[in-house]
Amino acid sequence: MSKSQLTEIKPKRMGSKIILGVTLLLIFFIGGYVLNIYNGVKETINAQMYQPVPSIDQIQSEKKIANKEPINFLLLGINKQYGGKGTAETLLVLSLDPKTESLNLITIPRDTRAEIVGKGTEDRINKAYSHGEADMAIASVENLLGMELDYYIQLNLAGVSDLIDGLGGITINNELDIDIEELDIKLTPGELHLSGTQAYRYVEMLANYEGDEIDFTAIQDEIFGAIIQKSTTSITINKLETFADFLGDNLTTNLDFQNIEYLLQNYTAVQNNVTQYVLDGRKEIIDDMNYFIVPEEEIKKVQQMIEEEDLEI
Repeated sequence: MSKSQLTEIKPKRMGSKIILGVTLLLIFFIGGYVLNIYNGVKETINAQMYQPVPSIDQIQSEKKIANKEPINFLLLGINKQYGGKGTAETLLVLSLDPKTESLNLITIPRDTRAEIVGKGTEDRINKAYSHGEADMAIASVENLLGMELDYYIQLNLAGVSDLIDGLGGITINNELDIDIEELDIKLTPGELHLSGTQAYRYVEMLANYEGDEIDFTAIQDEIFGAIIQKSTTSITINKLETFADFLGDNLTTNLDFQNIEYLLQNYTAVQNNVTQYVLDGRKEIIDDMNYFIVPEEEIKKVQQMIEEEDLEI
């Protein structure tokens, strides 16, 4: 007998700015400067990161980007902490339209109940990656949202810590005055120097902190800004090698070097008009499992948002 309990909730945005920021770092920082002076990044992209998948028509996607058409990405933040294939902690759909110079970012809560394409079952959407990696995750998200995805970018979230360590840590301006025992740090206002592990746990702990004084989005922005600043200040071969190693070890995508160049040439203006949206719905317990149920009208709303840039959300 199925047990069901319903609760209306607003899903909390967890880490979306971090993965979006690293993705933009890949596209804009690499292309804007590094590609011109460090050929090793080009080799890393094509030899280590480039992995087409059967669920995406690669030829059609490359035609779209070459013709400056709207394109859709799936961004996957993967946690491999517990071994195996890992789990998709973050699922984001990124829609870029160069004609309207706009970017839509849709967050899919990881517990969203959906058909797992290729398994013939319904489960949490993040389980699609656990069963069939990026290919099954792409097919399942396409089925859930009723839309076509052109590209994907998969990021090993723990790799962000390695990048920060490779850059020698980051410094942020902390405005909080709280204790976080798990970090063994008493936060007081002022500069805070963080290693990669500390930065990762800092964001993770504050995401779950209930105090009203925390602006979590602003904190993620500052972490990302510190990574960008450390990456782009006093460029050295060592930093370029660190960044190239980070990409090769932690990022996979069906974007090759040429397609990244097309993005740089024709899609950079979209970053000036960014709309973020989190799928709305309800929490439901089915057979002792927690799920996030997205109603059909919400799916239609997201489809309209992507097709009609001026839709009020």
